[in-house]
Amino acid sequence: MSAITGDFGLLTRFSTFKRATRTNIDRLEDKFFELNRTLQTIQNERSADEAAPSRFAIEWGARILSQLRDIEFPPDRLVTSAEGGIALCFIRDGKYADIEALNSKEIVAVTSNRKDQPRVWTVPETNDGIFKTVVTIRDHFRGA
Repeated sequence: MSAITGDFGLLTRFSTFKRATRTNIDRLEDKFFELNRTLQTIQNERSADEAAPSRFAIEWGARILSQLRDIEFPPDRLVTSAEGGIALCFIRDGKYADIEALNSKEIVAVTSNRKDQPRVWTVPETNDGIFKTVVTIRDHFRGA
């Protein structure tokens, strides 16, 4: 009888874990839906203004967002960049990072712990370059 109770307890814990995981996935999906809608709004409101995100910035911003979705690591904000373009920003636990697709047709990233000199680099315009960058940013927040 205790074996049945033990198995049932394990099943209950697994079911609870599954519900919690499903809730996290739902929240993640909601976040990416919201960010994708923001990207669409930015694209639709694009004007002749020089600072408005260019087609390059919007297309690479969408690719970056897709890579972040694949690794289940949503940015905290998606905004237009001060330099003209799209910025995906992360602010967590006293750390900061962003990856920006700029109108100047370059992609740059930065990570900072707000104490040391920020690390800034140019991101290759390839899916592999984007993937390596989003993993580097994710690892920055995980302490790797």
